Amino acid sequence: MPTNKGDDQIVLPDDLSTLSDDELGTLHAQASEQFDAAYGDGTQISDDTLAGLNGLAGVIRSLAAEVANRETAATGRRTDAAALADEVRAMSAQTATDEADQAEDEADGGADEDTEGEDDQTDDNGNVIVSEDAAEVVTAAARTQARVPRNRKVVKPAALADKTMRDVAYATTDLAGFSANQAVDWSDAGKMLDKRLAGFNLSAYAAAAARGQHMREQFSLMAFKRPIPKDLVVTGENAEEVMSRATDMSRLPGGSLTAAGWCAPSEVLYDLCSGLASRDGLLSLPEIGINRGGIRWPVTPSFADVYTDLTGFHFTEADAEAGNYTPGANPGDPNVAGPKPCFEVPCPTWDEARLEGDGLCITGDIIQQRGYPEALAWWLQQGLIAHDHRMSAKDISKLVAGSTAITMTTGTVGTTAPLLAAIELESEHIRYSSRASRGTVLEAVFPYWIHAAIRQDLSVRLGLALFDVTDAQIDAWFRLRGIAPQYVYDWQALDGTADTAFKTWPTTVQFLIYPAGTWVRGVDDIITMDNVYDSTQLGMNKYTALFTEEASLIAQRCYDSRVVTVPVWSDGSTHAGVLLENNLVPTPAGP
Repeated sequence: MPTNKGDDQIVLPDDLSTLSDDELGTLHAQASEQFDAAYGDGTQISDDTLAGLNGLAGVIRSLAAEVANRETAATGRRTDAAALADEVRAMSAQTATDEADQAEDEADGGADEDTEGEDDQTDDNGNVIVSEDAAEVVTAAARTQARVPRNRKVVKPAALADKTMRDVAYATTDLAGFSANQAVDWSDAGKMLDKRLAGFNLSAYAAAAARGQHMREQFSLMAFKRPIPKDLVVTGENAEEVMSRATDMSRLPGGSLTAAGWCAPSEVLYDLCSGLASRDGLLSLPEIGINRGGIRWPVTPSFADVYTDLTGFHFTEADAEAGNYTPGANPGDPNVAGPKPCFEVPCPTWDEARLEGDGLCITGDIIQQRGYPEALAWWLQQGLIAHDHRMSAKDISKLVAGSTAITMTTGTVGTTAPLLAAIELESEHIRYSSRASRGTVLEAVFPYWIHAAIRQDLSVRLGLALFDVTDAQIDAWFRLRGIAPQYVYDWQALDGTADTAFKTWPTTVQFLIYPAGTWVRGVDDIITMDNVYDSTQLGMNKYTALFTEEASLIAQRCYDSRVVTVPVWSDGSTHAGVLLENNLVPTPAGP
């Protein structure tokens, strides 16, 4: 396939496998330079120029395909060799471990045998505690092993038996033995990423860097499918049905390792601490799928508006005999004669919410990924948890901004009584304002620490100290007042206070209260996770290990939402009593 540019000519042999890697790279650079020179700025393209560009593009595609085939074959060889090395090392390590176990058993004299046959137990949270005879700790880089004493207890969260990452994550490309749309987990993603790095076309990027050009490649790795039921996806005609379904409350369900001897050098542990971060305390809202860029909805008037504007009419028999009409609520009104007034239904006003994008980008070092993958994996997992909490904080801020602000009376004492009083007052007022059914559920959002603040307040009360108040009891007090509480970490957070300054609870607490269904979250049904190669980054041995973005919106469709501020002081204080004399006239309590 000859291609001409002036006196230069690139001729490819019939069998590209006869070329060395250096020859392939040189030909690829030459073809790319000739293509750029012929293309210029793209404004002066003749028929001959276009024909030359087509020929050069064919050359470049053939060379790139050969480079990719060689890199894929090399990766396969490295993978097979690594598997053989792992097998050989594992057998050597197992032999050493067996010898150590035998020596330990002889030294213990069978002291661990009394733990055999124990039944599995559960902890207070319902997690299963399993007795393990032994455990192996294998690091990905060092391939080291250590024996755990037989009496070690390993706690396995019960929730792990129900759901896994494979339920929602899938590959977006054919790579490393995985096919597109195949369910994957973090380990699978790591294998795919490693395969992709091994097959990276260094020569093409080196040629681009030599020409001073910016070359960038974004590679889709995996995606997460949001488990949104079909009956919760807005399609246009079913918007009201989806909203009703999403906000229907009836859908909700009513260690240590020890070593003996000092001669051996310390063993290197490559795994980072698992971390305490979790996805507890994220804001929970009904979710609907958004197919387009947002949603619009008619603003629903409040019952107070209906009660005020739709007054009706009243007249007496005397008015009828006189042919007059006098509104009973407005005696003396000049409109004393005429037809009975009728209310004309106004056209509704419309509100709208548009999708907003949020994402996370994490870069890594190519050499680090090869030599220390545990560090990158830790940052990816912890970073995604932090991103979820940041998104929760953003959503809560929108609820606060869209709610009516109410500040309760200052000068109250204690925490328990003022907070329960505020809940009682606001929940009752919301029901009265809407003439709502007494069974209407109101949702409320509190910071997580309110449980502990109430418990401390009750534990230091004079004469009636309560030391065993549980979270469930406090929740029951809230539900008794007609609210369904949820608790979040990312609002009025305690971690904003310096360690040395955190000695007391905050002096105020806010909570959100609204009828169920007031707020909904709209989401795109796909969360993408990409792997990006960029010539500028790769020149510094960097790459984008994670690039993810998603679209969401928050919409207040109906009803009133309030954010209530309550003064609190968790010191056990109670209000001074009031005495009743014999004649039942109250008098202030004496000193």
